[in-house]
Amino acid sequence: MAHRVRSLRPGSEPGDPGGTPGEVRLEDLLVRVARGDQAAFAGVYDRLAPVVLGLIRRVLRDPAQSEEVAQEVLVEVWRTASRYDPGRGSAAAWVNTTTRWLKRWRRVWSGSRCAAAWGR
Repeated sequence: MAHRVRSLRPGSEPGDPGGTPGEVRLEDLLVRVARGDQAAFAGVYDRLAPVVLGLIRRVLRDPAQSEEVAQEVLVEVWRTASRYDPGRGSAAAWVNTTTRWLKRWRRVWSGSRCAAAWGR
């Protein structure tokens, strides 16, 4: 059975981060998050958490570790939102890059001698 990989591209499916007409765009929310707007981050979280978790789960296949990495991705989004530049691409692409980077880091970490040394 082939698994369909869900994308972070805005508007690729109903309910994806692109939202519906009348909804605040993800790009606009990230700009507000960069200024420390917690309500905007709640909107970002609500749109992205299920998608990010799904993507990570497909790679790591460990539900607990996937939830941990998804949380790390969203914390990283909060922490680094000021680096997002709407002129360089979509917010979904920016978050997807963060997600891929953290998934790769986690796979390397969990398979390394360092992880064994630290009891992970």
